[in-house]
This record gives sequence, C-alpha cells and structure tokens, in this order.
Amino acid sequence: MQNLLNGYTTQQTAYEVKDYPYGFRLRTSIFYWIETKEGKGDRFCSYTINPKNGRPNAPKYSTYSPFMYLYLNDEGHVTYGVIESYAREKFEARFSFIIDKIGEQYLNETQKLNLRVNHYQHVYGNAPYEIVKYSADTKQDYKNWLQFTLKHIKTCPFAELVNYPEKPEPDQPNEEVKMFATTYQTV
Repeated sequence: MQNLLNGYTTQQTAYEVKDYPYGFRLRTSIFYWIETKEGKGDRFCSYTINPKNGRPNAPKYSTYSPFMYLYLNDEGHVTYGVIESYAREKFEARFSFIIDKIGEQYLNETQKLNLRVNHYQHVYGNAPYEIVKYSADTKQDYKNWLQFTLKHIKTCPFAELVNYPEKPEPDQPNEEVKMFATTYQTV
C-alpha cells in the first residue's frame, strides 16, 4: 500500500526530506511538491538546498500530466503517480483510487477541472473511431449516448464523473476508420 502524501502543492508547502545526498560527501534537504496549472495539468517538482551556502538550488520540473499524486514507495523514497483518462474501464479504477484513497477534499478545483477536461477529450476524441462500428440503423443510438455522456462529464458533480451508462453495443464491431494517403507532386 502506498503511503500517500497530500497537501504538498506549492514550493512553500513542499514535503521535506532531510539528509539527502548532495554530490559524493555532502548531505542536504530536498523538497517535493505537485504543481497544478489550468489547461496543462500537474507536474512533479523538487529542489535542494546548496549545503555550501544554504541557498535553494533552481527547482526541477517534470512534464505535465492530467493528474499526479505524491507518495512514499516501499523503500521510503518520495515518488509520484500519474492518472490519465484513456479507456473508460481503466479510468474508472483510477478515478475510484482518486476518490477513495486520495480523497476529493485533497484536490483543488483546477485539478478537478483538468481531469474533467481530460476525460471529456478522450470520450469525444474516440467518437470518430467508435461511430463507424454502428450501422445506419444504430448510429443514432450511439450519437444519443455520446451527447448525454459529454453533457454528464461537463456538468455532473465531480465524484460522479465516470457514472454514466455504458455505450450501446456496436453491431459492426470490426469496422475501422479508413485511412488513405495523399501523394503531393512537386512542380
């Protein structure tokens, strides 16, 4: 079980680890936090204190992901986990982890919005690949489901984000989006 570290969201409130190695012989403190930015997501951040002069070194930042959380691994080292909204089944389990283990109270409004937008984009972005799996007779059922689901994702209480009906069963499940290449000729 992961030992979650909640509430470390700024450089000022960072989680401190003392006696961190600095070069070959020196020891110092390192500070960790998760930074959130609207429209980008979360990123893992850290900085150390230079033991020679006592000043902070420049922070180091990971790339952005829709949602990150801090925890102590089995060896007691600070690390982070990433949650993204890909397949609904996988995201349901990941979202359940957020609600049940991390706790909605530890997410700020920007993190909730970023997760909501990420999930909306995945459902909407998959629509062209899904709709071809429905015949003319059942295509409208899928369109109705999609419209309802997108509205649900945009407007539901955060804890209900993945609580929408399963999409209709496709009647042409092996159909795929047809791709073609265009050749450009130079003059």
